[in-house]
Amino acid sequence: LSSQRSALGNYHEDVGTTLNAIGSVYEKTGKLEKAINFVYKALKLRRRALGESHLVVGITYDRLGQLHLKHGRDTKEAAKRFREALRIYHTNDISDDDSLVVKA
Repeated sequence: LSSQRSALGNYHEDVGTTLNAIGSVYEKTGKLEKAINFVYKALKLRRRALGESHLVVGITYDRLGQLHLKHGRDTKEAAKRFREALRIYHTNDISDDDSLVVKA
């Protein structure tokens, strides 16, 4: 990650992808708090690099909602993340019956 940041800069989308992947590893090992923290870092970077309404940002919000539910955290926080993902999906003309939304 540090080599990637040095080569690409702190706000390159590839760094966001790596942060998200690290979150996935923590999720698979049962370390959900760490997973959530890394996915939040990915979200912050992606919002800056790609813009608030980019589809990848919406997918990241959805992922955070899923992690909050899996962790047993506040369901209100999960619902906020899902609503934000849905708003971005709609901004990108993705309908409620699209497989991306239905999966979520």
